Amino acid sequence: MLDGTVDAVVSDHSPSTTDLKHAHGGDFGLSWGGIAGLQLGLAVVWTAARSRGVALDALLPALTTGPARVAGLDGLGVIEPGAPAHLVAFAPEQPFVVDARALEHRNPDSPYDGTHLVGVPRTVWLRGEVVVDGAHVVRTGAGRTLLPARSRA
Repeated sequence: MLDGTVDAVVSDHSPSTTDLKHAHGGDFGLSWGGIAGLQLGLAVVWTAARSRGVALDALLPALTTGPARVAGLDGLGVIEPGAPAHLVAFAPEQPFVVDARALEHRNPDSPYDGTHLVGVPRTVWLRGEVVVDGAHVVRTGAGRTLLPARSRA
């Protein structure tokens, strides 16, 4: 990643109920192919990177400007005058144990349940307005489609 091999680290946040995961007799190849990963994505990636000696400032471009550039949304993922205030206040050394039942996901299921992670997003701002405070969503429906339908996978 640090050598430019990886341009972006993202999540498609493809939540699934447990029953859909076990459909088709539990055949892994036929089950729903995703997880609810948005809420834990930063902590999961940061925990793995940190354990390998990757500095947070070296990781951040893959999570911010990298995805924006790959999607053709230059000017997003930066902190500078005139840029939208999409920001995260992050406690990078705060440890926690994932409790799937406490996640803000519609389906309380996570492959990370019981996993020890580090890094807690404290507050999330979207266009300068708080949408997450203390790991709880406080404003929903604040997002908007950025890519035309034909460009989205």
